[in-house]
Amino acid sequence: MTSPPDVKSTVEPSQPLHPHRRLAVTLRVVVALAALAQLGLMLAQASIQWHAFCLTTDFAQYSQAQWLIGHGHLNPFDTISNTPLWHVQATYILWPIGLLWPITHSSFSLLVVQDAAIAGCTWVGGAWIVEAVEYRLSGRLLAQVGVVVGLVLALALNPFAFEAAFFDFHPEPIGALFLLLAARAIWRGRRVSPFVWAVLALTTGSVGTLLTLGLGLGVAVLVRGRRRQGLMIFLGGLLWLGVILAFGMSQGTTLVTSYGYLARGVHSTNGISGALALGFGIVQHPSMALHVLWHRQQPTYPILRAGGVIG
Repeated sequence: MTSPPDVKSTVEPSQPLHPHRRLAVTLRVVVALAALAQLGLMLAQASIQWHAFCLTTDFAQYSQAQWLIGHGHLNPFDTISNTPLWHVQATYILWPIGLLWPITHSSFSLLVVQDAAIAGCTWVGGAWIVEAVEYRLSGRLLAQVGVVVGLVLALALNPFAFEAAFFDFHPEPIGALFLLLAARAIWRGRRVSPFVWAVLALTTGSVGTLLTLGLGLGVAVLVRGRRRQGLMIFLGGLLWLGVILAFGMSQGTTLVTSYGYLARGVHSTNGISGALALGFGIVQHPSMALHVLWHRQQPTYPILRAGGVIG
């Protein structure tokens, strides 16, 4: 991955845009319209879901947290998992989201935030694609149009994006948006903003922390000229992961409860510590996990294919 050169435009405001620049502006408008259309469809889906009471305990947890924070209870207790909220997945992004309650007086705002984050991923990803093809395919106008339109349609119409929006409320889409912004900022050669976005991704919970580790490690290994930046993000994520483990701040998962059968003899708490114990158990007894994966390959492959099997 090579960053584009920082070239300032020499076109005066009073002069007409060069055809290549006009195309870039037009493609950015296309990306924005695609993201807005996706957001509109998701909000319509969320409205139907909300009015049909088609929401489960995951939404109840976050809805309760938003209500309590919005009413000034800054150390809310989650009565569903029977633990203080700060122990549940380290989802500290819920505190600023809770401030929406005095404005909206409705937990429907959680679904709006989630849908906006997913559509934001489409917008940021599409804008990044426009910049990349403008840099890589300079002068090849038809190729730029084909690549941008094709990939943006793939982003906006990805069925798994709609499935993620339909599956209650979770902070992972917000974390994905922050990580995408961090990755794009690294590609553009920014010095400070990648760290800002990475820190915000850490606030979305243990999953966001693990994905931040992956971003930092990938940049440190693969991106020349940005390896120090990637290493700093990786080390920061690793430090935060240590804090999560040390203070038991990932008790919202049920990995061992749900998947302990994959590794015989695993007895541990849930959360990241449970995930590590489960992984160690699978290494000790791989035959059970391989057996389950083999017999569930048909429903699993479409999920992997949608986001890139290797990726």
